[in-house]
Amino acid sequence: DVDHKWKNTIGKAAYYIKGVGELPKLHPIHLKVSADGSQEFDGSAYLFVIANNNAVAGMKNVAPRAEIDDGMLDLLILEKCSMLEFVNVFKDMFAGKLNPPRRGIRYIQASEFDISSDMNIGSDLDGEAGPKLPLKIKTIPRAIEIFC
Repeated sequence: DVDHKWKNTIGKAAYYIKGVGELPKLHPIHLKVSADGSQEFDGSAYLFVIANNNAVAGMKNVAPRAEIDDGMLDLLILEKCSMLEFVNVFKDMFAGKLNPPRRGIRYIQASEFDISSDMNIGSDLDGEAGPKLPLKIKTIPRAIEIFC
């Protein structure tokens, strides 16, 4: 919901300003996550991100163990925590110093994830509206060939 004029005028900072304004509306959601068939998480979280490289939304080192060609996806769950811890996690995320494991972050690597919620939750795919939960996300190793 960032205004295009703001994005064109102040760039990436527009997202941060908008995000700070949204903090009072923030509330945790209940998530159930299965990774490669085993239950990994059943609890409250503010958000989750699945990545296939270490950069997410213009931030570097968000998923520090991610490798584009390892056949794995990296899931980060920001678990329900105090607002101070939430701000500290995001500060470290923006600075490229997240370095899981750490309190408040669940970091899971797997080739397949099943994510569900008892709430009506939509997803976001690289800035575009995605499908509602439940989601099944999996890798298809070597699905495309790239010639250099």
